[in-house]
Amino acid sequence: MSSLPSATSATASTATEGDVKTFLTALRTYIADLLGTDSANFVAVQSALRTSFCRSVSKTGAYTVVASDRGQVIECNGTFTLSITAAATLGDGFFFAVSNVGSGTVTIDPNLTETVGGATTLPLIAGESVLLYCDGAKFLAFRGMTFNGRAGAVTLTSSDVTTALGANPLAMTHGAIGSLCFARLSSSGYSGSIAPGSTFAGSVLSAAAILDVDGTYTISNSGGALSGTWRMLGGVIADVGTSDVWVSLFQRIS
Repeated sequence: MSSLPSATSATASTATEGDVKTFLTALRTYIADLLGTDSANFVAVQSALRTSFCRSVSKTGAYTVVASDRGQVIECNGTFTLSITAAATLGDGFFFAVSNVGSGTVTIDPNLTETVGGATTLPLIAGESVLLYCDGAKFLAFRGMTFNGRAGAVTLTSSDVTTALGANPLAMTHGAIGSLCFARLSSSGYSGSIAPGSTFAGSVLSAAAILDVDGTYTISNSGGALSGTWRMLGGVIADVGTSDVWVSLFQRIS
């Protein structure tokens, strides 16, 4: 952007008519750069005024967020990766929003080892949206909680439980902080009390999966070990072969 001209160039006792004309021309150029005279100045205006969410853009395939995406909503439709330019390049104060308007999963992936919402990647399932803010080193994520893509109060049904306990449980594809997953404690992690509210390292938790053994449904830990720290929200006893185990609903807290 051009610089704001000094008032003294037009108000000094020695100022000439030419000085005043030069001042007015420079002032007009500055205002045009600030407020914009055509679409070419749009990004500069947003940056100068820190305008928020004044436009949107649609993406249906892999894309990298760049400086000109500042303050806009990126509507994604499909299953693909939304990469982000390095935080140091975008700078402190850069922000944008992402909304998954399709039925696939959009994976937000910052540059190299940078994090988004405390994780190296942030998956958005269908119906989810997130506001992302760059502090110059990482990206903060602001969003409401959802379950299976639904926000607000949710009444769980048998199909919800089956989906969560299936071969691809929620935490396997949606492992960000706040994620929900049915899991069981490994033998090395069990230490007596597993009352609701207890926290456990993901290394001693295994995502639960339903197995059909000769027409009898049982619970196994074939979903794989989790990562991070999880809090138990509540649990039930499930039959696994000849023994009973606790299968609980956990939420990732860090």
